[in-house]
Amino acid sequence: MSQRFSKKSQPLSVWLAICCLLAFLNSCGVFQTRTPQPPLSNSAATFQQPDNPQMVIVNLENAIKSLNTQNYLRCLSDSSFMFNPTNSAQGNDPGIWNSWSKTQEQIYFQNLRSAAQNLTGNQLQFTNERYEVQSSTSQQFTANYTLTVVHNRQGVPTVANGQLIFIIRADANGLWYINSWTDISGGGDTFTWSDLKATFIRG
Repeated sequence: MSQRFSKKSQPLSVWLAICCLLAFLNSCGVFQTRTPQPPLSNSAATFQQPDNPQMVIVNLENAIKSLNTQNYLRCLSDSSFMFNPTNSAQGNDPGIWNSWSKTQEQIYFQNLRSAAQNLTGNQLQFTNERYEVQSSTSQQFTANYTLTVVHNRQGVPTVANGQLIFIIRADANGLWYINSWTDISGGGDTFTWSDLKATFIRG
């Protein structure tokens, strides 16, 4: 009789052990939903090593989206960067462009970032993109652009349109940068990237 009772009680003992284990794990919070971790800041995470011309364009788009000055400047050549404004912008403010360099790019972009602080919706869109190989270390990128920067500057458009030509070159380390930038207006009273730079270089 005692032997039969022992065999029948074994499954009951197993179930009691499992229930005790589940109760313990539940008290430890193993089965509780965890609060998701906050996303990483996109201030630096959106920049990838520019080991090809296409990545330079991706980095530029991401820098505009986050208005990250450092990543924006990292798309431009340190040694010989040159910007050619639209003909109308050149005619309106010739003094601005005569000494334009990467330093001016930094000043204008920081001023733009300040005017767009805490606002969202910034983006850079390209259409009709074309890459033309000039040499093993140089490519020409041509595209139409629509630049949207939502800022608080009264009387200044938040959207710029036009066409641009980048000469993208590789340095001795095999990394690519924008060496030359030419902005072309679509005609008429179109607000261009040159106009945006001319506006925000003044502070």
